[in-house]
Amino acid sequence: MKSIKNSFFKFLKVQSADTNGFTLIELVMTIVILSVAVVSMMNLSSTVLIKSSQSSALSQAVLYAEEKMEEIRADKNNPGRGFDWITTAGNYSTENLANGFTRSVIVADGSHNGISYALIEVVVHHGELSGYQLTTWLADY
Repeated sequence: MKSIKNSFFKFLKVQSADTNGFTLIELVMTIVILSVAVVSMMNLSSTVLIKSSQSSALSQAVLYAEEKMEEIRADKNNPGRGFDWITTAGNYSTENLANGFTRSVIVADGSHNGISYALIEVVVHHGELSGYQLTTWLADY
């Protein structure tokens, strides 16, 4: 029994002596795999940062457009201004807002069956966006 035990331990000793390190091929493959993984993660993180910045700019543009649209609705309901004031050219000029945003208002008016209406477009621009547009119709009744 003792001889089987000794031969088993000798076998383990010989096997472990051959596997003390890595071969050159294993090291090269590890470096290649890690390089591809690191480059992929760096590209992913830069894409995430860019999209996050664009998302933030879009959220701000939506808020600026909704703010102006509410102001226009309030002007329509204001007895001192009203529908005619909204449709008068030049009452809403282009605004330069904080952080590089600009906001403009386009008003196109008309009438149908004796009811006057206005197509209101609020457009917000920013360097990171191609532009955000909010559109509504207002009627004079």
